[in-house]
Amino acid sequence: MPHPRRTLFWISLAVALKSAFAAVFLWKFVPAHALHLSVEGFLGQLADDSAGYLQPVEEYLRTGDPAELFGFRMYGYGLPYLLLRFVLSEPAALNGLILVQLGLSALSVYALALMAFTLFEDERAFRAVFFGYFLLPFVSHFDVVILTESLTTSTLILSLYFLFRTGAPRDLALSGLFLGWGILLRPVIAPLTLLWMGYLIVHPGFQGSLRARAKACIILLVPLLALEATWVAGNRVYHGRWVLLNASTWHPAFTDPRTHTLDLIRFQQAYGGDWYRDWRWYYGEDAAGPAPPIAYTSRFDSDSIALLKRQMRTVQSGMLTLVVDTPAGEREATNQLVREKLQAYTRSIERERWVTYNFIAPGRMLVRLVGTSPTARLFGGYDTMNPVLTPVRVLVDLFAGLVLLSAVAGLIVVARKGRGADPGVVLLLLLIGYFVAVHAIVLRMPDPRYLVPILPLALLQTPVIFRRHRSETSRVHRDLR
Repeated sequence: MPHPRRTLFWISLAVALKSAFAAVFLWKFVPAHALHLSVEGFLGQLADDSAGYLQPVEEYLRTGDPAELFGFRMYGYGLPYLLLRFVLSEPAALNGLILVQLGLSALSVYALALMAFTLFEDERAFRAVFFGYFLLPFVSHFDVVILTESLTTSTLILSLYFLFRTGAPRDLALSGLFLGWGILLRPVIAPLTLLWMGYLIVHPGFQGSLRARAKACIILLVPLLALEATWVAGNRVYHGRWVLLNASTWHPAFTDPRTHTLDLIRFQQAYGGDWYRDWRWYYGEDAAGPAPPIAYTSRFDSDSIALLKRQMRTVQSGMLTLVVDTPAGEREATNQLVREKLQAYTRSIERERWVTYNFIAPGRMLVRLVGTSPTARLFGGYDTMNPVLTPVRVLVDLFAGLVLLSAVAGLIVVARKGRGADPGVVLLLLLIGYFVAVHAIVLRMPDPRYLVPILPLALLQTPVIFRRHRSETSRVHRDLR
């Protein structure tokens, strides 16, 4: 195989493989869109969350009011779409955005493999990561979906690549630029800035020089803070408010006072409920089945929940769908009663079921986050039970499980090495641990797609690489200036 530094060959191969995967996904696994998600002429996939990224841009183009761009979500995804919309129609701009995602994703595959080659000084590590990436097809699936997963994965990988590369000012600035873009795409990334700075502070290439470490951190932060400043300034100028990240964790539709959606979500989070399964019981096809396993308290029992469900179904028929057959006045009064009950039940779990709220519920979220089949998201709802796909699903799920287990193995290796552990490997493990903990334990949002950005990085912890990991300082340390 060509040497890892044969840049043109490897990037061309990444583009070819990415394009092949995209063609298969567009051909077989992009579902027919519901009417409210349909854009005629767009070839990719839209999701319920897509509108939150696209609508501000469309409203700005319609009204000419820049305030529309500084709304609920940060504009890391909307900005490239806006640039395309200046010169293209809506479907053409969406297709162009898919091409941007594909191109940046292909570049990030090569960057990820180069990280393995640099950290472990082994061509086999390069090839294992390069081709291993394509054994995680659900990552590539998001290249054709209008969501932030693809760009977030790419910007995170590229930021790390430039952070690890040479330590030169240009590389540090590019690392900060891509990290800043990642924050605009997914604000939950913002605390990772501290890990990036910590890496520069403890790096052997900077030890003994406080000035050099401070300079490296400043160079990293300048482009990141410049991007952040545009968001903060825009919110201050156009909305009169100081907002560092998203104005809210939740989409405005979830906080609509006519619904009890957010109150139900927080109730489910309190006892560690399975959102999708529980929602089917409250509103949908599983409504006649047994109630989900809820931590009952002195404030409510199974009869209370059965009554609550009947009341809820007179207000909503789904997550955000109101029951139009119920008179408006009755619906509003019942909804207010439902909201009060849900809030009281949630508080009672916090007070009376302390172990459930603080340990069992986050534990359930953690298991759901890392234990859900990745291919359920990839093929789910399209052709899941197709017997031809079954072997593919099993193999992909097994490989994804191996990748996650390798991160645990990496943690053990680092613990055994102690202070002798490579700072780059430690940073990768902390990054993976942060993503898992913040989504499962802090935010209690166990959607498996939230792990997509860190699964390729977990490839760097696979046993085949660790077996070749050298105990002495790696080349990335020696190259730093």
